Amino acid sequence: MGGGDADAFRRVERVRREFNRLHIQPQGTTQQSNPFFLEPQAMPQQFGCFNRLVFQPHTTTQLMTREATLFTRRVYVGDLPPSANEQTIGVFFNQVMAVIGGNTAGPGDAVCGICMNHEQRFALVEFRMAEEASNAMALDGILFEGVPVKVRRPADYNLSQAAAMGPTQPSRKLNLAAVGLTAGSAGGGSEDPDRIFVGGLPYYYSEAQVRDLLECIGPLRGFELVKDRETGNSKGYAFCVYMDTTATDIACADLNGIKMGDKILTVRRANQSASQPRPEQESILLQAQQQVQLQATRHARRVYVGGLPPDANEQTVAVYFNQIMAAIGGNTAGPGDAVLNVYINHDKKFASVEMRSVEEASNAMALDGIMFEGVPVKVRRPTDYNPSLAAALGPSQPSPNLNLAAVGLTAGSGGLEDPDRIFVGGLPYYFTEAQVRELLESFGPLRGFDLVKDKETGNSKGYAFCDYQDLTVTDIACAALNGIKMGDKILTVRRANQGASQPTPEQESILLQAQQQVQMQKLAHPVGAAPTKVVCLVHVVSADELEDEVYEDIMDDMREEARRYGNLVKVVIPRPDPSGPPVTGVGKVFLEYADVYSATRAKMALHGRKFDGKPMVANYYPELKFANLDFDG
Repeated sequence: MGGGDADAFRRVERVRREFNRLHIQPQGTTQQSNPFFLEPQAMPQQFGCFNRLVFQPHTTTQLMTREATLFTRRVYVGDLPPSANEQTIGVFFNQVMAVIGGNTAGPGDAVCGICMNHEQRFALVEFRMAEEASNAMALDGILFEGVPVKVRRPADYNLSQAAAMGPTQPSRKLNLAAVGLTAGSAGGGSEDPDRIFVGGLPYYYSEAQVRDLLECIGPLRGFELVKDRETGNSKGYAFCVYMDTTATDIACADLNGIKMGDKILTVRRANQSASQPRPEQESILLQAQQQVQLQATRHARRVYVGGLPPDANEQTVAVYFNQIMAAIGGNTAGPGDAVLNVYINHDKKFASVEMRSVEEASNAMALDGIMFEGVPVKVRRPTDYNPSLAAALGPSQPSPNLNLAAVGLTAGSGGLEDPDRIFVGGLPYYFTEAQVRELLESFGPLRGFDLVKDKETGNSKGYAFCDYQDLTVTDIACAALNGIKMGDKILTVRRANQGASQPTPEQESILLQAQQQVQMQKLAHPVGAAPTKVVCLVHVVSADELEDEVYEDIMDDMREEARRYGNLVKVVIPRPDPSGPPVTGVGKVFLEYADVYSATRAKMALHGRKFDGKPMVANYYPELKFANLDFDG
C-alpha cells in the first residue's frame, strides 16, 4: 500500500470511528429512546427507499466507505409543514433535483434515505454521493407544500474532512431558475436587478429569433435561451440583460403580454416577486407537489384486477376501464380518463390499475365480476392497501349513485343480481315513470321499481328494473311483456340476472363499445412499437370536412396545437382528389417533428383528446412510409 493510500485509509478509519462514537446507537437502546439517528444500512428498510440504486454495502470496505461519507451526503431540511413525511420529502427532492440537473451520480433518484423528526419538523435527507448533497444545498428556501424550507449542513458536518471527499459547494451549472431560485439566494435571491426573465416563448422559436425580438429594444449585454439538456430544444423561456439598463423597464413594459403564436409573453425583472415563483417555475414545483401527492395516495388509488384473459395488455385494460368507469358515472375527478397507469403481471394474469383519485379507485371496486373480453374479472384492493390511512384520503366505498345496471352489475353483487329482479328494456324515451309503473302493475303490485334516468337531463334512458311482491308473477310478466311493440320500440323483459354472463341488450351495447375501443387500441398501438418522429392521429376528420373553406381552418388549428409540443416540421392531412387517383390516409392527420422527443410529447398529450368533439387516437408512424407519401398504414 502506497503512502497516499495509507493516509487515505487512516483518514477513512478515523472518520468511521468518530461516526460510530457519535451516531450509532449503543447496544441496548431502541429507536424510541434515540429516534433521531439510525444505522445507515437500516434506514431504507425503516423509512422507505426512494432510489432503487441505493448503495448496499457487501464488504467491510464498502460499509466503511458508506459510513465515513454519510456526514457529507446528508443535508438538514428544517421548517417542514406538519403534513410532511418521509415519502413526500423523498419524492419532492427527487423531482426537484432532477429538474435543476443536480443528479450527478447517474440515472435514478438522488435520495437514498430519510430520517425525520416529526415533533421538531425537520429531516435528514441522505443522498447517493457528496456532490449531490452539495447541489441540494442550493435549494435553501425552496417552497415545499407552500412553505419555504431551510436546507443546511447537518450538525456533524466537518468541512475539512468533506473537502477530501467531493465538492463542498453546489455546481454552478445548476438550473436553479427552473424552480425560482438563484445561486446563493436562499430562495429570496440577489439576482442582477436588471436581469430580465422572458417566459411564454413558443418552443419552436430559435435562439436567433428570440434574440432579434429582444434586440428591437436595444443591444444585449447578456442572453440565454434555456434549453433541454438532452434534446437541445427550447424550454420556452430565456434571460437577458441590456447594455443600457434604462432599457430594462421599457422592454418589460413593451413586451409583456404580447401574443406570440399560441402563447402570451411574460417579461419582467428576474428578481421581481422572488418569493412568488414565475409561471414556468410554478409549473415545475406543481409537478413535484403532484408527484408527492401521488406517492402518498398511491396505495388507495390502485385496484387489483385478477383473472385477465391471456391476450390482455396494459393498453387494452386501461381503455376498457376508462370506458366502463365513464359509463357507470364513476369518474369524479373531472373530465378525462380515470386510469393513470396499468401494470400487468402476464404470468399470473393480473393487473394493478392506478386511478386518478382515491374516490375513483373506490368506485372501481364496484366492478368486481365485470366481463372483460368475455371473461369475468376480479376487482380487489391491492396488498399494500391501508384502510386506516385511506379513510383520511377519500371515500373507501363505491358511490351509491353509480349506474352499475348499465353494465349488468348491482351494488355489492360481484356480478350477481336478485334472481327475481326484472329488467325491462326498449321503453320509449317519452314514457313517464307513472306510465311504465302502470304497465308493470297490470300483473300485480310491485315491491321495487326503478326507471333509469340520465343524471344530467333527468330523461329516461329507455329501461327500468322492478320486482313483484308476489314472486310467482315474475315469469308471467316476463312471458307476457317480452316482445310487445310499444310505439317504435319492442320491449325486452326478462330476469335481470338471466344469463349473468349474457348482458341485456342495453348492457351489451355499452360493453361492446368498450370492447371496440379495446380492439381499436390494439390496432393503433401495437405492443413494443418504436417511437418515431412522425405521429399519426386517427378519428380526427372525415372526408366531407376536407373542403377548401374548412380544410385550411383545420390545418391551422392542428398546426397551432402541434407546435405546443416541440419543433414541428410539417402537418399533412390527406384529402380526396376528385380529378386524380384514390388518396390513402383520408381521415388521418400526420405530424412530423424534428426529433423523437417532440413526437413523444405530442403523442402522449394528444391521445384521447377531443378534436371537434371526437376523441383522437395517436400513434407513431414509420418515417420511411411518411417520406414516401405512403399514408395507408
